[in-house]
Amino acid sequence: MSDELVIGGKSFNSRLIVGTGRYRTMEEMVAAVEASGTEMITVAIRRLNLDDPTSKTLLDYIDWNKYQICPLYTSPSPRDQRGARMPASA
Repeated sequence: MSDELVIGGKSFNSRLIVGTGRYRTMEEMVAAVEASGTEMITVAIRRLNLDDPTSKTLLDYIDWNKYQICPLYTSPSPRDQRGARMPASA
């Protein structure tokens, strides 16, 4: 019996998935990811500045050959929606 995790035909030795948020610096994030032994990293797309292609993002710090990047497409948190109201049909 194989202990590999297979997702979409891609095999992983680690089942740990590490997020890239909440680190004080990019260097701290990279060190934590490397120390964890993970092969998958989640990235919240809304935290990336994609409007300025010259701006460095956390994606520039990640070794794309070593890790599978798992994008997270999340809606804004409730604190980001101050004043927002649910539609009447909800």
